[in-house]
Amino acid sequence: MGSSRPPPDRAPGLFDEADRRANETAFPMTTSGGLRVMLRALRPSDADELEAGFEQLSADSRYLRFFTPLDTLNDRMVERFVNPDQVDHVALGAMDPSTELPEGIGVARAFRLQDDSAAAEFAVAVIDDYHSQGLGSLLLDALGVACARVGITTMTAEVLSTNTPMLSLVDRRQGTRSPVPGDASVTDVRIPVASLTSRVDAADRRRIEQHFTEAASS
Repeated sequence: MGSSRPPPDRAPGLFDEADRRANETAFPMTTSGGLRVMLRALRPSDADELEAGFEQLSADSRYLRFFTPLDTLNDRMVERFVNPDQVDHVALGAMDPSTELPEGIGVARAFRLQDDSAAAEFAVAVIDDYHSQGLGSLLLDALGVACARVGITTMTAEVLSTNTPMLSLVDRRQGTRSPVPGDASVTDVRIPVASLTSRVDAADRRRIEQHFTEAASS
């Protein structure tokens, strides 16, 4: 069942002027490909914008992210994604400051595992127009810093074995791969959070830590 919300009448993206005060807390970073972005913690008010951003993912990108053809995000998924406590569920988004509103272009999140409090399952999504510019790497590294501040030391995920970009990113971050028993189409990956935080300079680490500490208490 699709979302019961009316379609947003704002420009597409994950964030916009309706969340101006939250956007003012966003901080600048630059990807390895030279793309300048603004990052900030996700908030419940991002629900409509998250759905609009989902519409900008190609069918292939949706399949790689969700393991199934998906036309819409249902209400339960949206509510889960945009209600992080920034302790057991850490989530952030990236905005392109060169667009008018500015426009959201990617998200990353991690859910702490119930059976291992030092590990979290992660996911990253970037709209197709911004692929191959280092944004996914930047989001994952920033997510690692935000997770390290709450005692998470390992990132885990199940990744489709055809998702070459994500598997390559895991390799570049000193992660490990292992086959999922009985399902050759899926690969289990683990990344040490320390290998993510080490990619972020000290000033940016402090900025991210402060931002998410404030987000968790707001």
